[in-house]
Amino acid sequence: MVVRVVVALVLATACGSASPDEARVDAPAAGADAAPAADAPPSGGDDVLVAMAAVWQVVLRDGFVYLGGTDLTGRRALFRVGVDGSGFVPLVEVGDDAGAFVIEGDAFFWIESGHHSLDFLDGALFRAPLAGGSATPLVDPLYFPADLGVWMDRVYWSEIDGQEVSSARFDGQDVRVDYAEHHYHDTLEAGERGVFFTAGAEVLRLPEGPSDPSPVAKDQVSPKRLLLAGDDLFWAAGNTLVGDPAVILRADLSSGAEPTLLIRDLVWVGGLAANATDLYASDSDAQKILRVPRQGGEVETVVAAPTAPGILAVDATHLVWADGDSIVHLRELPAAAE
Repeated sequence: MVVRVVVALVLATACGSASPDEARVDAPAAGADAAPAADAPPSGGDDVLVAMAAVWQVVLRDGFVYLGGTDLTGRRALFRVGVDGSGFVPLVEVGDDAGAFVIEGDAFFWIESGHHSLDFLDGALFRAPLAGGSATPLVDPLYFPADLGVWMDRVYWSEIDGQEVSSARFDGQDVRVDYAEHHYHDTLEAGERGVFFTAGAEVLRLPEGPSDPSPVAKDQVSPKRLLLAGDDLFWAAGNTLVGDPAVILRADLSSGAEPTLLIRDLVWVGGLAANATDLYASDSDAQKILRVPRQGGEVETVVAAPTAPGILAVDATHLVWADGDSIVHLRELPAAAE
């Protein structure tokens, strides 16, 4: 299929809405020169969805791709574009320090990290209509918020410099600190199975009541990129800054069994995404996207990208990712066998 290319110059008004089912990933990635993998088709012009100046997150939901990024006119916003490349629109403008966002019902929630000149003491949590509109500040100031998620009727966020995991109701009221220890909490994921976050060398699960978090995994090397999908929690580990290879692990939350290794010997994990059957992982430095069955099995390269793939999202029918040049690509997945 040839996907119509959209150059991100459109500044239009937004319309429409979406349902709660979504595929989400967080966090931009770094890339480097490396030879592309030879066992998968390269990404090319026919899979380009939209060209941006910067992209930090992508979400697939109900036939649309939602983007956090900057378009080629310099507008920094949360955008929406159809999977066929049609209807590219900015939905809500965000600050120059905007970071991770989530979609819950008919609303966006996102964090803005604050500014270095103010020691990141000016971070904040915002809300806006999914159909488009103005941003509403919910909670501020926050001390360098890094990630967020939604569980039950609350929004949770982690703070790197504040070294806390906190939450508030959807209207910004009833703000509370749920966990406060001397760790940098840079990754948080939330969903039907609860709230999960990193704390030093541990992956922790926040309890419903006033008790200490329970460990999902201990003795991890720089755990990051948490991804919750049904009963599975995935994450990347490995300190690639000092030359250790990165790995991807899975914890089966329904059984409580020890985490299992899914993928090994990665260079730099740019993003994780999962659908009902498979886990997808981008290796930005190796310039490829890998796929493995969620319960483990053969690892295959599904995209060999000429520029470093980073953030990505997947659903039952499409895979979408952003590369090192802030080009967003979309590819149809093969139909499932009968």
